[in-house]
Amino acid sequence: MRPGRILASLVLAALASLPACDKHGDLDDNFHETGFIGEDRFQVVIRIAPSENARGLVGRRESAMKEGRSVLANRAAAEMWGCCLKEIRVRSGKNIPDDAEKEQRFSEKAVKYSRKGAASLEYFDEDDAVTIVYRVDRKNIKRTIISLAEDILGETIKGKNK
Repeated sequence: MRPGRILASLVLAALASLPACDKHGDLDDNFHETGFIGEDRFQVVIRIAPSENARGLVGRRESAMKEGRSVLANRAAAEMWGCCLKEIRVRSGKNIPDDAEKEQRFSEKAVKYSRKGAASLEYFDEDDAVTIVYRVDRKNIKRTIISLAEDILGETIKGKNK
């Protein structure tokens, strides 16, 4: 066999043994943080306790799971607002106050993005509470969501309405 072919065979064998590239890489293993995980993913980790009226192990877990799944999109939208405020405060250097009306307007618009997420991990704790890791994967979601928050905050960011 020629030396060139041997070298080419070794290179191909080495490349074939490499793991497949993942879009998010090590970020797929992050199940603890709430917020923007890279430019294309938003993640929220929620924990829901079982209903106090639920009886038995199965009943308690089912009540927690049902409640958890019903609040995922709205909870994700609310967390998006908090993450955007934090990011905008850091960038602008201004202490932008929380505003319930603006948060509500943001959530109404952001929920259309947060509804497109999926639960990546669900598990029960010892007290039968459910923990759900909910991820919204969308190209440039961080930029999109922060722009939405900036539009809603408007003059507050520019310093005209403190």
